[in-house]
Amino acid sequence: MLVIVTLLFVYPFWWMLVNSLNTNAQVFGQPRLLPQGWKFENYVEIFQKQPFALHYFNTILVAVIGTLGNVFISALSGYGFSRIHFPGRNALFILLLTALMMPIEVIIIPLFYEMKSFNLTDSLIPLMLIPIFCSQGAISAFMFRQFFVTVPKELEEAARLDGCSRHQTFFRIVLPLLKPTTATLVIL
Repeated sequence: MLVIVTLLFVYPFWWMLVNSLNTNAQVFGQPRLLPQGWKFENYVEIFQKQPFALHYFNTILVAVIGTLGNVFISALSGYGFSRIHFPGRNALFILLLTALMMPIEVIIIPLFYEMKSFNLTDSLIPLMLIPIFCSQGAISAFMFRQFFVTVPKELEEAARLDGCSRHQTFFRIVLPLLKPTTATLVIL
């Protein structure tokens, strides 16, 4: 049964690969499990007609900057909410939690008009900023806060006794405690 289910999922990908190596007439002709002509020029032709390399670069750029920005800003805000006592901290944290309840469908039109007012509608910048500062950033900040609450305060007190500022404590003592799996869970 598992083999049958696997074939059901693999067959469309196999069909796509086979047809990518056929000519147009062969694609719309008699179906076959192997390509007839093995026309590798199709891949060269598609990259000449469409700038897929630019599309891949843009995707990687948006994903990397959005992810790194999300982790950096969320880690800083999560640390601030867990360790720094300031007036209005609880009210700001409740505001952050309300952002978790706001679906993107509710704010997508106001976000568009906001990006339009900044003249960013035809750029990649909104695709990088929205994951950082919208609900994805809010849930990441919440998760980081929950992690930083579990870090022993003695580590920070020892760093402060050694003369570290709050920034040095965060970057040298607290941030290295994050494991790659923790950051991965926060991003997901």
